[in-house]
Amino acid sequence: MGSDVFTKFGPKHMMARIGAAPSPVTMMNINWDSDEHRRCVAACIVNGTYIMESDESGLHAGKPLAPAWWESFGFRRLQTLRYECECVFCKTKTKLFTLGSHRPWSIYGAILEHVPPAGARRHPSAPRYLAAFRGTMPRHPSYLGDMHLNLRILVNKQHTPAAASATPATRSPGSSSPSPPTAALGATVLRPHERDMEALFEALSPWAPELYVHERDVICRGFIDYFEQRHKMLSRLRPVAEVAMKLSIRDMLIRIHSTDPENGEDQRVRPHLLPSARLWKNASYHDAHGLEQWWRPDSDLRLSSRRYSDHGAEDELFYG
Repeated sequence: MGSDVFTKFGPKHMMARIGAAPSPVTMMNINWDSDEHRRCVAACIVNGTYIMESDESGLHAGKPLAPAWWESFGFRRLQTLRYECECVFCKTKTKLFTLGSHRPWSIYGAILEHVPPAGARRHPSAPRYLAAFRGTMPRHPSYLGDMHLNLRILVNKQHTPAAASATPATRSPGSSSPSPPTAALGATVLRPHERDMEALFEALSPWAPELYVHERDVICRGFIDYFEQRHKMLSRLRPVAEVAMKLSIRDMLIRIHSTDPENGEDQRVRPHLLPSARLWKNASYHDAHGLEQWWRPDSDLRLSSRRYSDHGAEDELFYG
């Protein structure tokens, strides 16, 4: 519980204490033009969604702890995002192992609005709205529901944008075997799927999300390898790379099982590969999968960044 208290566990380098003990007021010093500060704010707000679920589960006695993780930066919660679990354990309220009773619903995120102080104008680099989603919470009453959501995301049946956390694939489908079934699959699925992906990549190319990844995290490695290997291929075999970077076995299999039998149209084209992104790579010795490292200053993270697009990549920049 102590680690959920913002004033004790939040980004100390952005905090200023005003007033004398025993009741000093903590003020946040935010530079919205700073990449470091924007990263720290985003990480804190995501952490707030985890704590919000713990607040609702009754794990915190007294005043909810989650609001401080976004209100400290001038945000207010507009909507709480809830998921009604459909797994058999949640429906039957079955007690399993040490997880306790399973709630039939859980909070997986929130939509927030930035509200500047009275009389102040919103900084042009400050977001007006944010959608924040938490990840899986092991050893928590919502764990089974989280795993059920993970499975839905894996097969592309999610209800929310949380699918953006899926790991990119890096191999071109149909390239590992010259057998007739593979050739048939390529003839019936690859060509129309490739056309669809080209159109989607063209539409998405101007958008370059900020992706924060740790070199030693197994999930993050999927993003790192996808962009770095793609860049190498674009430098050496551009015609092949321009096709392969848009395709994955996962997307092709989903297309096969989601095609309308009457008109042959794909009903769920939701690619999980990105044409553009700015990759922030963390090489520090902190917990590779931990969230709290991301609200630390640049100097603690051995951080580098590089912007990738479907045309190539910019020079890598180093921080700290």
